[in-house]
Order: sequence, then structure tokens, then C-alpha cells
Amino acid sequence: MRLHRNVAEAIVKGLSDIHIEENLAGYVVPSLLKSNKKWGSRDRKLIAESIYDITRYWRFFQCKAGTDELTKQAIWHIVAAYLQQKEIDLPEWDEFKDLNTPDTDCTSQFVVRESIPDWLNELGRAQLGDQTWEAEIEALNKPAEVVLRINNLALPNEAKQKPIEFIQQQLAKENVQSEVVEHHRLALQLQKRSSIQHTKVFRNGWVEIQDANSQAVAPFCMPKKDDVIIDCCAGAGGKSLHLAALLNCDADIFALDVAPHKIKELEKRALRANAMCIEAGLVIEFPFDEFKDSADIVLIDAPCTGLGTLKRDPDKKWKLTPEFLAEIKLVQQQILQSYASLTKVGGKLIYATCSILPMENEAQVKQFLESEVGEAFVLEEEQTLFAHQTGYDGFYMARLVRKK
Repeated sequence: MRLHRNVAEAIVKGLSDIHIEENLAGYVVPSLLKSNKKWGSRDRKLIAESIYDITRYWRFFQCKAGTDELTKQAIWHIVAAYLQQKEIDLPEWDEFKDLNTPDTDCTSQFVVRESIPDWLNELGRAQLGDQTWEAEIEALNKPAEVVLRINNLALPNEAKQKPIEFIQQQLAKENVQSEVVEHHRLALQLQKRSSIQHTKVFRNGWVEIQDANSQAVAPFCMPKKDDVIIDCCAGAGGKSLHLAALLNCDADIFALDVAPHKIKELEKRALRANAMCIEAGLVIEFPFDEFKDSADIVLIDAPCTGLGTLKRDPDKKWKLTPEFLAEIKLVQQQILQSYASLTKVGGKLIYATCSILPMENEAQVKQFLESEVGEAFVLEEEQTLFAHQTGYDGFYMARLVRKK
């Protein structure tokens, strides 16, 4: 395979933006791919896969390249180590000269082989135990599958009797093959990774892209017709959209977030999904006093470390710090105690994160229940969904019921 220089430069630029400039891979890669319209599908695939693979196994390829420096030249050598492992011939470019490829075993140490920061490795072992932690990190180092949730709110009438078959047939017409996700009634997984945003199936709102374990949260809320539901940390609204679909929009769903751009995206998605029962708005504009003690379901999909999403966001493990973890734990508890009063007596308070750390999950629920506000609630059920057991993102969810 011939390596074009502008492709190699794009890989190096993307890695520099992520690891030196500390920008998010989820923004860097799409922006980079849009920068050159002359790249074909093979070039785009090589650029995206290389950036994500190297980021996923950053310490391993640093070891293979014999460098721990964070410079552009060092990144050229790291890219060279990756390309050599992929058995791609290196051109005779100046950037690839003087490569230092030490005769070092880069697989013997877990932190190097699976590429995890030392402090996070120590914390994970203390939190989950060696066996679970190692199995989980190995699973989270596998690229995420593309999973779709079929949206019954937007399906044409002729599709509603057999939605799975309808969507599979429509995808196949555009050369996208899919398979049913086990234990999920309306979920499909693409057999081969591809972008579906251009397809009729996506443009018509017939499907949403949503991880299979993320799709477990809305049913866990146990929503009922005519419920008043407040999604307090809605983001771009994936779980609000799922709740709307589960209830056929026979509910009042208020989706809140602190970021205006996320609310705009949520409104756009709700329109495409025909989820007209969702009212999106900023947290600072929501009349909390008016809704106190009134919600059937209060969903707190809390901000967290996001360790459960390393499959799709591998750069998170390199940007995470002990200081951020300490700060986010305070935020999680503050949100729990602030928003709990929106729940009516007999209503449900759902706390969820895309983290696998008990200190963000079970420990937060325990602390809440021991607080003055939490005395009114009892824990009904909690679940942790691990990547190494399911193949999808790591998630935690707890359902608490207000008793008084």
C-alpha cells in the first residue's frame, strides 16, 4: 500500500491536535476529514483509523517508537511505528529518518500493552479489583460498534408491524448490512463500520445512532403513559428521544442542559425524530419552583469521567486527571441533591453515568441516601453494564423511589 504524504501529514496533525494541543478527538477527526475534499474513502479511512488506533494504544506505540516526548517529530516516529506494525512500507522521507526502534518488549507490562496512565490503572484496580479492571480495559480498547435504535415515532405506517425487517431492507438498499442486537427489541448493529448520516433511513428519522447499553437506560426508568419526565442533564437528547419513543409521545418530557449548542442539536434531533412531546431548554431558564414535587421521573444522566465510553473516545483516558475526578464527584452529588426535589412522592429518581468507577456510581447513591434530602428515597434497583460482559459502552444506573 502506497502512503501519500498528505495523508501521513494529516495523521500527524490530528495526533498533534489531540495529544499536544489537547483538543478532543471527536472534534479533531471530523474537522480534519473535511479539510481535503480530494481524499478518497480509503484515505479517509486510513486517517481516521490511524488517529484512533494510535490514540487508543498511545503508550504502546510510544514504546515501539522508543520515545515518550510530546513533540511533532516524536509523533512522526510514533506514526512510523504504527505503520510498520500495519506492514505499510515507509517512504524515504526526512521525518522517518533516524528512527529509534529499540528491542523492547512492549507487551509485558499491562499499562503499556493496554495503554493506560499509571495513576488511573492504580485507581481502577483499587475500585474494581485486578481481574475486572484488566478485562474491562481490554474490552474498552476495542473500537465501538455502530448501533442503531429504531425510532417508531417516525416510521411509515407500513413499517410498524415489522420495523426490524423494514429498516434492514432499507439499509440494504444503500449497501449497509445490519444484524439484530440481542436482548434489544429495536436495536440493530452495522456489520461493517460506515457513516449512515447520508442514508434515507437516518435522514427520515427512522433510526438514531445510540450505543446498545445507552439504550438500556430509558426502559430502566420504567416510564408510563402521561408521565411528567424531566431529563436534567440531557445533552443532545439521546435518552429523552428514547423515552419519547417508548411512550409513543404520550408524556410530557422536559429535556434540560447547561449548553445552548446541545439544546439546539436536541431540538433538531427531536424534529427529525417526530418527538413533539419533548420541550428542550436551558437549565437556567427552567422554572424549578413550579415543578417541585411534581415529576413522575427525574433522570440525571450525570456528567462523569466517561470511562465507559473509551471505545469511541479513547483520548479521554489521556486527558483525565485526579483533580477532575475529585471535582466531578462534587458536581455529581450536588446535582443529585439539587434536582431530587423535582420528584413527586411515589415518583422515580434515576441516576446514571457512563463511568465504570464505583466512586462515581454506587458510592454517590449511598452518599445521597445518607443525606438529609436522600432520606426521602429508597434504592429500588441498580445495574452496572460492563464492556467486557456486553461488548458495548460501560454504564451505571440506579433507580430510587421517593417514599415521602
